[in-house]
Amino acid sequence: VDHCPLGLVPTRLAHAIKARDLDLAAKYDLQACRECGRCTYVCPSQIPLLQYLRSGKTMLRLAQDAAMRKE
Repeated sequence: VDHCPLGLVPTRLAHAIKARDLDLAAKYDLQACRECGRCTYVCPSQIPLLQYLRSGKTMLRLAQDAAMRKE
């Protein structure tokens, strides 16, 4: 949180994305991420957080597109 300029919690987002819980990722405001990469840079465990966030955004976008096609 300290390093994210938007105050997001990238580890929570990554856990939601790994669990494929897109509703939770959306609740944690995944779309607000500007993909600056600070979270990945400062992660002491060297978790590729930015990659998770990018793939989560893609999954969320695909799910929204599929939902719109059903309507």
